[in-house]
Amino acid sequence: IFILFILGIWQLRSQNKEISRLIIYTIVGFLLIMSFVVLVSRDHTMDFAWAFALPVAVGIKKILDKVKENFSVRWKYCLLVTIISLAIAYNFVLAGRVAWGRVYDQSSWLKVKAYEDLISAENVSEKEIIAFGMPAYDGLALNYLTDKNLVAFAPETVQALIEKGELQKAFSDYKVKYIVGYPDKLTQEIVSSAQVKNLCSDDIKIIYQPVSPLRSWLLNMVK
Repeated sequence: IFILFILGIWQLRSQNKEISRLIIYTIVGFLLIMSFVVLVSRDHTMDFAWAFALPVAVGIKKILDKVKENFSVRWKYCLLVTIISLAIAYNFVLAGRVAWGRVYDQSSWLKVKAYEDLISAENVSEKEIIAFGMPAYDGLALNYLTDKNLVAFAPETVQALIEKGELQKAFSDYKVKYIVGYPDKLTQEIVSSAQVKNLCSDDIKIIYQPVSPLRSWLLNMVK
């Protein structure tokens, strides 16, 4: 894909320098901006993905044109086009697999699901608030799954409140009655410093769902 990208840039530069410069400036400019400005916790490559896709498409078109010029026999041309198309498609499949693998490796969904099972088993009323010490996006997912009132209290904030002796006041102001997702040591300090109940610390046991052999084969087919 990178070779196709370079080939596409070269082809665009020979035909229309303005467009090739626009693509290069767009990619470099966005990368520089994203290096100094962090906007939300998501991949911003999607905002200028066209700058990568266009040269790749031009590169593919260039290769197909060269193949057509050098192979007058139709079946040979069709065979080479099929091979090239399959190679490109396979490259995209592998790239997608790597991308999804990285997302899965960094995912905390199974832990959030385990939190949900414990919270759902607890009789938490609508007026009671649960303080969580996990990352904000995990807290949002937990709020969606449990439909309970949650408020974020970062572990660093909780530790500072404990040292100042103001944790109970802060929890009372926010009507916090339960905590979830804090480290074991900090959880013990919270329970001894405030009148709250610990639902579960971050050392929760994750239950992995069994996967059928057929699904495992399909997921690993592109290895």
